[in-house]
Amino acid sequence: MQARGYQADLSRPPNPGARTIAYLTNHPPSELSKGTKTHFAPINTTDRTDEIEESSPMPLLSAFTVAPTIETSRLILRAHKPGDLESLTAMWAEPAVLRYVRKSPYPREEVWTRMLRYAGHWLWMGFGFWIVSDKTDGRFLGEVGIHNFERDMEPEFSGTPELGYSLIGAAHGKGYATEAAKAVLSWFDSHIDLPYTNCMTSPDNIHSQRVALKCGYEYLRQSIHLGSPVAIFRRRRVVASSP
Repeated sequence: MQARGYQADLSRPPNPGARTIAYLTNHPPSELSKGTKTHFAPINTTDRTDEIEESSPMPLLSAFTVAPTIETSRLILRAHKPGDLESLTAMWAEPAVLRYVRKSPYPREEVWTRMLRYAGHWLWMGFGFWIVSDKTDGRFLGEVGIHNFERDMEPEFSGTPELGYSLIGAAHGKGYATEAAKAVLSWFDSHIDLPYTNCMTSPDNIHSQRVALKCGYEYLRQSIHLGSPVAIFRRRRVVASSP
């Protein structure tokens, strides 16, 4: 299936070892979007060797175990590679990138751990993060994606996929984040059958909030994460109409 309005490289067959697609939701029917048609694939427990408890994390599997390549008018979104370590380490040391995240740069070792986490996220959940690069010259611009980090927050936040994006300072203010995020959301809507996603920003990060709003998110509530206030936004899944 091709994301509407974007070119997705789906020519490679799914990983032969990939397991059957299955989805769970912890959200009661009353929380589903009214007037929006959603589908949840049943889980064939007779074909599963592992036990699934009712409290299992929100998404289980999709046919994708590696990020597919997505092209937009100006960008290429692709899977992370070991060679991206230096570019990512440099990005996570930029003051413009860290301003609303933390005070000190991420150590190289911690950036490497993030990359491994992204790879595992795709393997376990069938969605995750992409590297963002310039379509013209291949220049590294940042990363974007959707993840489920099972955040320990009040009110409850775990079990809901979350949009995230970070670009190098030189790429700020050019619409790249919005372009990349819209491409990811289009892909996600086409492949992951869940009713909504969240987006979390600092209450002071107006630029990030503008990106979220342009992508269809609406302000949901204020919350606390790791002792700091955060603003939570929510977006309903957009289901493409049949031709």
